[in-house]
Amino acid sequence: MYSLEQSIQLAKEFLGKEYFSNLNLSFKHVDEKEILNIRKTQNDIVIEYGEVASLFFSLSLIKQNFKKENYEINLKRHFSTNGLMHDCSRNGPLNIKQAKQMIMVLALFGLNRFMLYTEDVYEIEGEPFFGYLRGRYTKEELKDLNDYALSFGVELVPCIQTLSHLYHALKWGIYDPVRDTWNTLLANEPKTYELIDKMLSTCEEVFTSKNIHIGMDEAFDICSGPFIWKNKVIDKKEAFLSHLNKVVELCQKHHFKPMMWCDMFFKLECRKSEEYLNWYAFKGKLSEETKQMIPDVGLVYWDYYHNESEIYNNLFDACLDTKKEVLFADGSLTWSGFAPNIVQSMENSTCGLKSAIKKHVKNVFITSWGDNGNECSAVACYPTMALHSLYEFYGSANEAKLSRLLKTVTGDSLKLWALLQEPNHLRKEQIAFENLSRVFFYQDVLLGVAERKVKLEYSDRFVEITKQLKAASHKSEKFGYVYKSLQLLSDFLINKSTLGLRLRNAYKEKNINELHGFLSEIKLCQKKLSKFLEAYREQWDKENKPFGFDILDGRIGFLNNRLNTAYIRLKDYLDGKIKSIPELEQKILKWHDSTEDDPTYIGNWTELASVNGY
Repeated sequence: MYSLEQSIQLAKEFLGKEYFSNLNLSFKHVDEKEILNIRKTQNDIVIEYGEVASLFFSLSLIKQNFKKENYEINLKRHFSTNGLMHDCSRNGPLNIKQAKQMIMVLALFGLNRFMLYTEDVYEIEGEPFFGYLRGRYTKEELKDLNDYALSFGVELVPCIQTLSHLYHALKWGIYDPVRDTWNTLLANEPKTYELIDKMLSTCEEVFTSKNIHIGMDEAFDICSGPFIWKNKVIDKKEAFLSHLNKVVELCQKHHFKPMMWCDMFFKLECRKSEEYLNWYAFKGKLSEETKQMIPDVGLVYWDYYHNESEIYNNLFDACLDTKKEVLFADGSLTWSGFAPNIVQSMENSTCGLKSAIKKHVKNVFITSWGDNGNECSAVACYPTMALHSLYEFYGSANEAKLSRLLKTVTGDSLKLWALLQEPNHLRKEQIAFENLSRVFFYQDVLLGVAERKVKLEYSDRFVEITKQLKAASHKSEKFGYVYKSLQLLSDFLINKSTLGLRLRNAYKEKNINELHGFLSEIKLCQKKLSKFLEAYREQWDKENKPFGFDILDGRIGFLNNRLNTAYIRLKDYLDGKIKSIPELEQKILKWHDSTEDDPTYIGNWTELASVNGY
């Protein structure tokens, strides 16, 4: 068990004990949960707090104002719950030390909820293949995290999947009886509900929270497999709502209050229109028939990509019209590759939080997804945490306040944190949500599938970014390792980003002298790649369990082998062993029919590494 006093000491050490050494702190709990009052008279400080997480935020404010002799701060919370959902299912489950740091940082921002997104990455008694070799959390680990979080006033909330996004479990033959498709459970099957009952039993045993997130999102393929020939009714909406009601009944059996992603209601409502493909374009309200079939479940409206208030307002209105509890989730945009998109996250989240406050939505959280490999550092979500903190206690934010709070809690200013996104910001006019660094990192040097996106001046831009990140790696006391790994990524991309284009051009022009020079440059790329891998492995080991790194080892090994093949093929050509390099003679077509200047985001590694696999 962890005590409040122990956690206060740990928080002081994280912030810097010198900021509290000569102070007499007095804590007073009050009944009003939203209250936080801090009054300093010389060396005496009295803190009145309603939420334990507010107490920890007071420590951050005390550090922030440590030079002032006397002051009084009176704040009120705008939300009932505010926190983070971190993806532990797409490689990279957080190790326990890192999870505890994130809990502490949440509390120091005054946020009071931590949601571990675990599709199959948690132990279920009698289900050895559930999370098998994936770094699943044991019951003991989860109980330990739960107790640690409670001591910081943070509610650890289980987040599981009870319909789709269960590929990693369903790939094992033992789950054939409950599999409808590669990704989705078989609805209306008794054995499916036996498995879900086991999921909920584990969660009831290890978590003290009575809230649970049951997923239910993006179940596009429900009723697409054995369901069709096992059931007479194949209406997707009816099947989805029937399944949902059964899951909610099981939640109630285990004393849980469930919440779920709301997107499927809108997708099924408008599945015969264009709005099925873009549910954010939905206008109006759900039908009375649909609303009546929604059980007692919280609806989580998730939106990571928009900065138009009209979209948020419309969908909040549609969710609120159901008369169910409505929650909001924005995104830290950490799933674009090794580098995050911090500024775009801030812009979109700001719009969403303003709308949530306007619509009196009282429960919000950040999502930190790890799509396609979980390549980004876990701590890249800290700036979005700081933004949520300001909206929690002040109802607004600006760049100066955000930077000051980030500097107080993490030691790094917003300007420094924003450098993490620079490997994706190569243009003079920045375009929202690009992941050019990932595109150029993985793109095959011979096949060049996205080569039309390359500009020769990007090499110079990566020189500049490398210098900035190197300076940041020395400046950041706690997170220098993150800047270092991206510094070495950028250093590799000084050469690699334009290598394929330059090689293809020289080959077409039959510039033999230039082609000879590429032999040494390819070897240089391989050396730089090795240095990046070493730094990236250090980052991974600091933050994650070892499970899942096999994917990154494989991808980077694949890249290194392809560089080696490019070297061999080029040398054989220059030595006269082969008469041509057919790969370099192919015309490179437009990627997804886009122009060179359109926004570039490619999420799937396989699309970049090769067009020949599946």
